[in-house]
Amino acid sequence: MIFVPRHRILLYCKGVLNQIPGATTADLPGLAKITIDLASSNATKTLQLIKSLVPKATNSKLKERYGTCSEHYDNAIGDLDDAQQHLKTGDPMGANLSASASMDEVGDCDDELKGLPADPSVLKGNQDLNNICGIILVIANLIPR
Repeated sequence: MIFVPRHRILLYCKGVLNQIPGATTADLPGLAKITIDLASSNATKTLQLIKSLVPKATNSKLKERYGTCSEHYDNAIGDLDDAQQHLKTGDPMGANLSASASMDEVGDCDDELKGLPADPSVLKGNQDLNNICGIILVIANLIPR
């Protein structure tokens, strides 16, 4: 049973990284930078989607939760900016911690939307960002200190 999820994670990682120009030839710090850039792009797109859904939501609780998710995504993007800065200064552990903080923010957004008729694209954006940040964690752990 443990093999199946790990296998899926490996396939996801390979699929994501094979689509990024330069990823197949990058060293570990370069690969971390590329992956953080991808996570930031994903987070920005999901944040824009969430902000566009706030005025359209007819369910007042959902509208409020989208607003809270927007704050979580602002924080997640800030955490990813921090991860990039840590990487630039040769601090892969700091990059790891910042990527982990970004994952926490996404998890908080997921929790906010549980049981509500949230747009499936937001939920997919949460899942994708969580997965990409997981890749960052693995890469950052492999960078020599």
